[in-house]
Amino acid sequence: MRSPMRSLMRLPLVISALPLVAGWMIPGAVDVGTLSCTIGRPIDVPGALETPVASEAREMVCTFKPIRNGPEEAYSAVVKSVPTMGRLPEHLTMLWSVKAPFGTQTRPGLLQQSYAADPAAPTGREGLLAGEKNAELSLQPLADREPGSVSREAAPPPYRITALELVLRVATG
Repeated sequence: MRSPMRSLMRLPLVISALPLVAGWMIPGAVDVGTLSCTIGRPIDVPGALETPVASEAREMVCTFKPIRNGPEEAYSAVVKSVPTMGRLPEHLTMLWSVKAPFGTQTRPGLLQQSYAADPAAPTGREGLLAGEKNAELSLQPLADREPGSVSREAAPPPYRITALELVLRVATG
């Protein structure tokens, strides 16, 4: 028969392990960092003329800054978009919140893959870009709002990002 005192002595150990166990059961993605990309010059994409909707591809230079421990990373990228009312402006900086499952450890090259928009997403809204190789990673656009406009709906961009491909160039730190 177990002693009640022995069970009470184990109680702090069980209580201290609960947050760790509960963390594994939290559904959904959490923010692991910010991806900042500056759009560069247009590039030719093979097969672009064969698509039913005119699309555009641009070079980008990106920086990923993790929220927690991990190196800052530089990526080269290609972004593909479909104009809804205009084209991607040159030298525009775009920001994404990088989402991953709870407990994901950032490591060099974590974001290196292709990302695609959901084709069923509403037009006129920047939507989530989901990883193609690792679907647990996603990029959520961060809207730039003027001071005092928190409750106002942001105007939709004149383009729709359809794909993004990231290739790691440098990891520092």
